[in-house]
Amino acid sequence: MWTTTVTWTTPPPPPKGTVAKPRVEPVTEYIEFTGNTAAINTVKLVARVEGYLVANHFKDGAPVKQDALLISIQDDQYKAQLQQAQAQVLAAKAALFHAETEFKRYSDLFEQHAAPQTDVDRWQYERDKSKADLLAAEAQVEIAELNLGYTKINAPFDGRMGNHLVDPGNVVGAMGQETALAEINQIDPIYVYFTINERDLLRIIAEERANNTPVVDRHIPLQFALLNESTYTHDGELDFASISASPTSGTLTLRGIFPNPRGNII
Repeated sequence: MWTTTVTWTTPPPPPKGTVAKPRVEPVTEYIEFTGNTAAINTVKLVARVEGYLVANHFKDGAPVKQDALLISIQDDQYKAQLQQAQAQVLAAKAALFHAETEFKRYSDLFEQHAAPQTDVDRWQYERDKSKADLLAAEAQVEIAELNLGYTKINAPFDGRMGNHLVDPGNVVGAMGQETALAEINQIDPIYVYFTINERDLLRIIAEERANNTPVVDRHIPLQFALLNESTYTHDGELDFASISASPTSGTLTLRGIFPNPRGNII
């Protein structure tokens, strides 16, 4: 007789686990492009009057605020021209007052048959000529004020300066020629230009037709990263699309606009 021992082993319980409930989230389609940054405004500062360049009041490459004084040109002669023009206005006003007084006096005498018509006509001519002389003198004052104002060049907007092109002590604006003195770029906000190929272009056109809204009228978000950045940290939107694709490359030029308050996208 054989003796058999039977041992029953209880199987381990099934492993515990957690079950996550699926979550539905929208997925945003995106396309990557390589682009180039550009200043939103670029202004070349020029000398509009002749004189010695007194000083450059900016540091090359430095940020500047709107209306900040950037360049000074010698202004002595333009101050003198303004004073001369103002003196001509005073003289013209005096001549007009005299002509008006005489015209009225001879007109009254003519009505009393005490003066000939020729005297009335002469003083009427002098009065009208004095009015014209006064207008011309006042115009010369405006021109003198403009020329004096041109001796100080201020920043047209918040921006960043380029290199100065003329050192102090040099004559600028000689012979009525505009002399380039410096350049200023507005870089907040900033543009990013890029091109899209024909396949992606047709895809966007199909979406445009489905939405019945032109691409440039929709707020299409864009994100931008510099070459040394691993994530797209700069947010902007599309603001321009050229109206036709290039016949040689089949690409369309687009432009995004991005806030750049710290001036670090450049």
